[in-house]
Amino acid sequence: MSADIYKHVTDFLAVLLTGCVIKLMDDYLDQEFDIFRGKHSLARQLGLGTAAYALLIFAISVSLNRQISVALFLAAYITGMVYHMRTKYLSGLSGWQETCIVFVLSWLLAGLNITCAAVCILLVVQIIDDWLDETNDALTGQKNALQILGTAESGICALIFLLLALYLDTRLSLFVLLAAPLAVWIINKAEIRRMMP
Repeated sequence: MSADIYKHVTDFLAVLLTGCVIKLMDDYLDQEFDIFRGKHSLARQLGLGTAAYALLIFAISVSLNRQISVALFLAAYITGMVYHMRTKYLSGLSGWQETCIVFVLSWLLAGLNITCAAVCILLVVQIIDDWLDETNDALTGQKNALQILGTAESGICALIFLLLALYLDTRLSLFVLLAAPLAVWIINKAEIRRMMP
């Protein structure tokens, strides 16, 4: 029984820490939009140190559960590409090509089932985030599920992805839904602390 509790706790911590890494990297990539909005994100405050801190946190996360951490991190990469499938990157590949490569990589490193579950549940988180950021995204010109699909349609998509995620891996999906807002709160709290004199 105690072994089961320990596994649940360490797995949840792996999800939470990976969530913090994803939030940090997302803020780092969105710095130009944060500057436009006057938002002083933790990534802006850390500057080039963001990558070092993110790698440190990710290393701890991987030590707790490699499969979960890798699947979620690579799923975040995949879902982050959703609005940029036709963009050409430094690799010389387009967004959809990189997405396919990363999906196969996650499949090989973590397994197909958890990869699909991670992608589905992070798409749900992405759509919820788009709902919350609809006004700001419209101001900064960022792509948003509500603008592309419509409010009702994006809600239906979120429900479908949620049901798929729960079917594929109920425990992981619930952990992500619990950890996502907590990871955002932790990063925002650290951001406020650094801004205080």
